[in-house]
Amino acid sequence: MAEKNHLKFGVDFRMGGHSGIGRYLTELYARVPKFLPGAEITYFGHAPRPATPRSHTVPVRAPIYGWREQLEIPATAGGRNLSLFHAPHWNAPLAVPAPLAVTIHDLIHLLFPEYLRHPRFLYLAYARNLMKASCARARVILTVSENTRRDLVRVLGVDHRKIVVTPLGVDSGFRPVRESGKLKAFMRARNLAEGYILYVGNLKPHKNIERLVRAFAAIPFSGRMKLVLAGSEDKRYRGVRDEVEKKSLGGRVVFSGVSSKEDLRFLYSGARVLVLPSLYEGFGLPPLEAMACGTPVVAAKTSSIPEVVGDAALLVSPRDEGALARAIRDASGREDLRRRLRARGLKRARLFDWNDTACLTASAFLRAIKG
Repeated sequence: MAEKNHLKFGVDFRMGGHSGIGRYLTELYARVPKFLPGAEITYFGHAPRPATPRSHTVPVRAPIYGWREQLEIPATAGGRNLSLFHAPHWNAPLAVPAPLAVTIHDLIHLLFPEYLRHPRFLYLAYARNLMKASCARARVILTVSENTRRDLVRVLGVDHRKIVVTPLGVDSGFRPVRESGKLKAFMRARNLAEGYILYVGNLKPHKNIERLVRAFAAIPFSGRMKLVLAGSEDKRYRGVRDEVEKKSLGGRVVFSGVSSKEDLRFLYSGARVLVLPSLYEGFGLPPLEAMACGTPVVAAKTSSIPEVVGDAALLVSPRDEGALARAIRDASGREDLRRRLRARGLKRARLFDWNDTACLTASAFLRAIKG
């Protein structure tokens, strides 16, 4: 399309270095430009960004989740004649002088305020009001799952015609590690033995890791199998470490921290099973990445997770510790089930491609520009 050559896009890239939304931004904008050839992209923020054609960065000092972002970003964007501004989260700069596209990943701030990182009245009021205002101001609302689309319609009364579902993808770098020597060297460097139970993601309360620890403690594993928790911790949440101490699992639970994409591939490949016990997810990317690496998955039967994993994972109630323990035991110990889950998982993961996400997003941007 000829008009693409004259388009100017702005994107709030301040969360580009984060997990979750940061991964979304990085993977998306590494690919969006090829679906908008000739378009110019301005990244607002300091985070490292994809090296894409006709793009540049404009520094923004305003912290995430604060009144300054509502002033500084619109002021910085002024005079740039943007065709569209993309906010990758609900905290969109409402006064930005351009049509707005906003991505709403989930409604945890409205549905589960007790699980938030900042359980303060002013923050919750800011989140509730700004999410509603962002949806009202946006010409198009992107979501990453049908579950979030339904939540937007049900909870906020958003017109379903404004919403475009753009499921996330699995990077081609996620594939089984077949070089046994490299995998063993990776395991030795991290004092791990192949065959651990793995969780990938942050350790916030809604991720339900305390129940996972209790379920793990209830399984009579032979060989003292370990539980590896690969994700960022928040010092304000002591529940997981307290549960590990209470169950005397200090030697069997490993807090490995945030891992690079390449390290994650090895972690997935060395795991006996990947577990996602979350009470609520906007999408849930780790199960698909684990499937792409040939690892069986146990996941919670809630929110968006069933639509993402389909029939390729064992689904259980996230609040039933006994069912969670049985599913982990079966997925790690029954070879017939493991072969079935592995085959289904590899097939399922191939259905999700970041290029599809980028294509759908670019089409939604063009639709928003046209009004």
